[in-house]
Amino acid sequence: MRSWADAAREHARAILQAVLAEASPQKLLRAFRREADALVLPDGSRVRLSGRAVRCAAVGKAAGGLAAHAQPWGPFAEAMVAGPYEADVPGFEDFVGAHPEPDAGSVRAGERLLALARATRPDDLLILLLSGGASALCEAPAVPLEDLARVTRALLRSDAPIRDINVVRKHLSLLKGGQLARACQGEILVVAISDVEPGDVASLGSGPAAPDPSTFADALDVLASRGLLDAAPASVRARLEAGTRGEVAETPKPGDPAFSRVRTVALSDNERALQAGARVAAQLGYEVATREGGLFGEARERGREIAQEARRLARAGGGKPFALLVGGECVVRVEGRGRGGRNQELALAAMPGLSAHDALLAAFATDGQDGPTDAAGAIVDGSSLARAQRLGLDVEAHLHENDSYAVFDALDDLIRSGPTGTNVRDVAVLLVRR
Repeated sequence: MRSWADAAREHARAILQAVLAEASPQKLLRAFRREADALVLPDGSRVRLSGRAVRCAAVGKAAGGLAAHAQPWGPFAEAMVAGPYEADVPGFEDFVGAHPEPDAGSVRAGERLLALARATRPDDLLILLLSGGASALCEAPAVPLEDLARVTRALLRSDAPIRDINVVRKHLSLLKGGQLARACQGEILVVAISDVEPGDVASLGSGPAAPDPSTFADALDVLASRGLLDAAPASVRARLEAGTRGEVAETPKPGDPAFSRVRTVALSDNERALQAGARVAAQLGYEVATREGGLFGEARERGREIAQEARRLARAGGGKPFALLVGGECVVRVEGRGRGGRNQELALAAMPGLSAHDALLAAFATDGQDGPTDAAGAIVDGSSLARAQRLGLDVEAHLHENDSYAVFDALDDLIRSGPTGTNVRDVAVLLVRR
């Protein structure tokens, strides 16, 4: 007879598959259609295509799928796709960049995107297909690339939230923080798959076509608050300090005329993906709750809290099994020498608290990459701690070393999906038998 844990694993995978299907470019772009002279948007409004030069740029982790499904909107005067791997979309120039730190390919993509924007005339249209990861995959740095990569690496290893990291990125770039919109004379249509908080278009891809309320002084404050300012490259400090003195133009702010030409259509975000997973969980017989934004702060703290909630639900007893779907994005303060990612660390921190309970937690990065590993996340259940101990693994020691990957690799409980072609933040699925 199949155990509860085996059934729960199958259910968790089905729920995560529904999350990914909801956020896939294939599904999301079905809401658009090309007519003879216009692009009809999901709300029924129309963007004129005929009689004007139309350029298209797809950037981010979903760039390949977005470009492929937007191709029938052409023909385009120029088109490009910039992602983590070759997209091979006919008619689109292909650029491959690095993530989470930009590389030379990222710079080539950023320079090309700026060139597309600068080539527009007042009656032209630039379609920007934007998805998570664009901050690193498409960049036009205002400081040497190696210095930008160095400060990005330091911020990512701290516990800085992505919004703070993007404040610094915007002020070390010629592209981000609304500067693409400032470079473009024509209309911009932004079609976005969001990996940030709902409504926070200024953080998606560091907001190349969105107003930036932050300042050079804010960027300095972020570095100082994380103890990174003194060790930052000289070029970084010099640019930020020059900006505070007014010697470098600020990023365009809310109310800037450049944004009167920008229209943004948000196709999917973490909350919509959670709801798709919740529908599948209900069909599988679970009582369901969702909590968008519940993954925040330190991953290990959230993991322990989720395990505590699982124990509470298990003790309550009675009724249907319970499914809790939590979305968002935690951070990890990297102090050890191990390997892992925020979802693997969250799952490892939950492991002791789930021990000997009929509960399962699957934590998953929807882009398919959790930290600098080949895994998207991990699964942990009530048997995981005992299995780890039988293998001689000290869970707390591995957690201290930020070495979650080694534990789940040994247990064969890593989630390896490969690149998913989308990115709507992270999802944790908690299943509890009551």
